[in-house]
Amino acid sequence: MAIVWVTCDYCKMEFERPYGRYNEAKKFGWKQFCSTECQSQSKTKKISKNCDNPLCNKRIFSSVSSGHTYCSRNCSATLSNSLRAEPFALVKCANKDCNNFLKNHESKYCSTECVNKSKKGLSSYTKEGLMQIIQKFQLDNGRIPTKAELGHLNRPARNNFGTWNNLIKIAGLTPNEVIFSKKYIANDGHRCDSLSEKIVDDWLFARNIKHQVHIKYPWHNGMSADFRVGEYWIELFGLCGQLKTYDRLKKIKLEKIKEYKLSFISLYLSDLFPANHLEEKLKVLRK
Repeated sequence: MAIVWVTCDYCKMEFERPYGRYNEAKKFGWKQFCSTECQSQSKTKKISKNCDNPLCNKRIFSSVSSGHTYCSRNCSATLSNSLRAEPFALVKCANKDCNNFLKNHESKYCSTECVNKSKKGLSSYTKEGLMQIIQKFQLDNGRIPTKAELGHLNRPARNNFGTWNNLIKIAGLTPNEVIFSKKYIANDGHRCDSLSEKIVDDWLFARNIKHQVHIKYPWHNGMSADFRVGEYWIELFGLCGQLKTYDRLKKIKLEKIKEYKLSFISLYLSDLFPANHLEEKLKVLRK
C-alpha cells in the first residue's frame, strides 16, 4: 500500500496517510487532519485564550468577543470587586432575628419571609390587648363590632390570630355571620338580612317613623328595596366593591330607579360605621 506524507489542515504537522485516502480527499476538496482531536478543534468557533483575571491566567476556550472572558464566576467577581472604588459592603438583613447577609442593597430584607415577620413586629397590640378591646366594645354596645368599625385592628388581628373571626372567637364571642347568612330581628319584629339593616330599622322604629321592609320595586323583576317610608325607597348598599355580581345588580337597580323616577335614598356602610350618620342621611323622613 502506497503511503504519502500529508500536512494537517489544523495543526500543520505532517502525518502518514494511505495514497488512496489522500487522493480521494484531494479529488473532493476535503480537508485532512492528523487526528480526530484536530478535526474537532477545526470545527469549533471558540478560540483558546487565558482567563482575563490576572491572578488566574488559566487557559480556556472561549467564543470570539470584545468583552472580558473568565474561567469561572468566582474569577469574574474577584476582579470586579477589586476594581470597585468602594468594596461591596456586607449588610445584614433588617430582620433583627435573621443573621443572613443581603445579596444586594436594593432591599432591606433577605427574603419575603423576613419582610412578613418584620411587619408583624410593627404592631404594638398584644393578643390580650386585642381581646380586651373586643370584649369592651361588646359590653358598651351590646353586640360584636364589625371590621369596618375597628378597621385599624384588622392587620394586628390577622398577625396575631390568623383572621378577624378567630380573634372574636378567642375573645369568647360569636362572630358576625357573613353575607346575609344569618337573619337579624329588629326591635319592631322585622326580619333583617344583616346587622347593618337592623341598625337602620331600629333607628326608624326609635323615631316612630312608619316603614315597610323588603318591598318589591314596581318593575316586577323580583328586585326589592330594603325599606320604604311613604314615597321614599331606601336601599342599603352593604357589599359595594366586594362582589362583582352585587355591583352589577346595583347598577341595574339604579338605572331602573332613574327610569321610574322614584324618590330614592341610598345608604352605605360608611353611613353607619365607624360613626352613625343616619340623622343627616334620613332627615327628610322626619319632616
